[in-house]
Parts: sequence; structure tokens; C-alpha cells
Amino acid sequence: MCKLKFSKDDSNLKFVPLSFPLKNKIFICGAGGKSSLARSIQEKHGNVHIELDACKFLPNWKERTVEEFRDFTVEKIKDSQGRWVIEGNYTEKLGNLILKDSKLIIWLDLSWEVVFWRIFLRSIRRCFTKQTVCGGNHETWRQFFSRDSICWYYISRRFRILKGHREFLQLVPLEIPILRISNARQLRSFYKIHELNLIRENQLSN
Repeated sequence: MCKLKFSKDDSNLKFVPLSFPLKNKIFICGAGGKSSLARSIQEKHGNVHIELDACKFLPNWKERTVEEFRDFTVEKIKDSQGRWVIEGNYTEKLGNLILKDSKLIIWLDLSWEVVFWRIFLRSIRRCFTKQTVCGGNHETWRQFFSRDSICWYYISRRFRILKGHREFLQLVPLEIPILRISNARQLRSFYKIHELNLIRENQLSN
């Protein structure tokens, strides 16, 4: 099982329990259910859901430049009037743009194996259903069997992803609470504690 190992410096971070109250400015990062969780929080608490993948990608999987990506994200945050739940990663591109204003970080730190299996099944489902995803795009079978596949990306960058988690932790201000969810059981408990409805991608209309 591939998991991030903590260093002694991490003891200074403000980790909080699953029951910690949800706030207005929530940043969900990591992998293994970010979008579903953000949609569920939006439904219950009215936070504006901002998906960083949708901010980054244009149609036909064209990527915005880093400057365009940052500017577009900033505009989305302004439009939310201080009530947002942002999900995504991209710390290497956005730096502390989101972290500095976050009131709560929810870190989905599920094992690599669990996350990969979820991504694999999600990609197959998207190819079958032609579900519209970030930036008005679609995942295709041709893409699924190519090196452009998100599955291949996750395999080839396995250790880089874990390193990114370490870099992310180093950017988190010490006063910001971090709610770490490290397995599927904890994730289910979190939904139950906060009385959230699980809203899956296939429940959305195109």
C-alpha cells in the first residue's frame, strides 16, 4: 500500500477530527472522491462548488496557461462571495492562492491502490455514458487506451503525486485546520457525521 509518510515537522500542523464543523471556505484536495464530496457540501450548505479541473481545461482538452488558469480561478472565487468549496490539486501551478484564504482543508489521503481503482472504474463509466466533464470535455475509448489516459497518468506519476502531497503540506499555514481522511471507512463516516448525501457524477445531467 502506497501512502505518504509524515515527518516530524508535520506534528505542527493542525489536524482536526472528522466531526470538525464545515465552514464557508473549504478546500478539498488529494484524490478518491473530491468532486462527489464538494457537490454534497454544496447541496447541504450552499457553498459554491469550484472545480479546478474545469478552471484549467478548455474544450478539446486544451489547457489554459498558468496565468489564465490563476486569473480564471480568482474570478470564480470572487463570484462566490466568500462561500466556496474548491476541489482539486494544482499546488505547483497555483501555489498558496487557495490555501491562504481557506478556513478548512479536507485532505483525501486514500491509498494509491484505492484511488487508482476508483479512477479506472470512473473512466470506463465516462466512456460508456459520454458524461460531460471538466471544460465541456468527454473521455473516449481511444483516450482510455492511450498514454493520454488519466489511468496511465496516475501510474506513471505515482511517486511524483506522493511528492506533491509533501510539497502541499509544506505550504499549508499552521493555523488552518486539516481534516485528513485516510480510508474509505473514514470517508463514509464523514458523510454520515455531517449528514451529507452522496451525489455521484452519473446522477448529474449533461
